[in-house]
Amino acid sequence: MSEDAKNKLKALAKQVREKVAQNGHALLNQRGLELLDEMAKELASPDGMPGLRVLRDGTQRLRLQRPNRNADIVIEWHRDVGLLSMTSEKHGESKKTTRYVFEEQPKARWRRFDDGGGDVWDDLTNVIVEVLYPEATS
Repeated sequence: MSEDAKNKLKALAKQVREKVAQNGHALLNQRGLELLDEMAKELASPDGMPGLRVLRDGTQRLRLQRPNRNADIVIEWHRDVGLLSMTSEKHGESKKTTRYVFEEQPKARWRRFDDGGGDVWDDLTNVIVEVLYPEATS
């Protein structure tokens, strides 16, 4: 094998290591699933919202509901396009969907896809208050 071919192979390996974990799974997919797991854990913890039901609809989707509230929030990881969506719906109103992508630079975070701003955790807090816990606004 020539030196040029070896260098091309090394460059390819470096490029793939940036996107694929050692176990062969895509890093972005792993981050998306980890975010869902973290959200479910935080929301279902004893310090979470009282009465909030956190339902797992598979590994890539969770649903938030509150008894006696005709509303829900669905958070879903879309592996095929590499984004997270948060859809909220209150009875009698249209659905609202916000999409998020993972941004490495300048700091690793999940930001809104449409306008490049916002943070998924801040938006989740606001949506929970708006849809499921309106009494939290004062």
